[in-house]
Amino acid sequence: MNRITRHQGAVILNDQILLIKHRHYNDGREYWLLPGEGQELLLL
Repeated sequence: MNRITRHQGAVILNDQILLIKHRHYNDGREYWLLPGEGQELLLL
C-alpha cells in the first residue's frame, strides 16, 4: 500500500491565525487552507 504523507500546522499570533488562500485557475473556485506540505509518490 502506498501512503501519502501530509504535514500541516497552525500559526497563531495575537488571536489571529495564518491561512493560505488557494484558487483553482480553471474554474475560479477559492478556499482557505492551513499552511502545509505533502509528499508526492514517485513512480519509476
